[in-house]
Amino acid sequence: MMGDRLVPSRRRKGDPRLPVRVPVIIEADASQELSHAGRITDLSRGGLSLRLGEPLPSGTPVRVTLHLQRRAALTWLGRVAWIDRPDQSGEWAAGVSFTAELDGELVADIAVEEFALP
Repeated sequence: MMGDRLVPSRRRKGDPRLPVRVPVIIEADASQELSHAGRITDLSRGGLSLRLGEPLPSGTPVRVTLHLQRRAALTWLGRVAWIDRPDQSGEWAAGVSFTAELDGELVADIAVEEFALP
């Protein structure tokens, strides 16, 4: 559900990053034909960190779809903020900054619901 509980972005660096394990699909915003499967490792009001099998260039506009266990999939727009070289498993670490800040209550709900899931 696009735009679920969004508020105007204020980019607050002090927002807590909550650990989650959520499957995600990242699509380059300009071309939805290019998509990458991955998993989110943490979530905050302003963005998320994730692991991907392939890199996306920093600055790429993206559509992020979270596939949740206990609620309908959620989709948000953002931009790749950073990308790190792959770790020992071959996964790339990346950060996505959301176009609009998420509601803190929604972030907390997702963290509680999805934290302990494999």
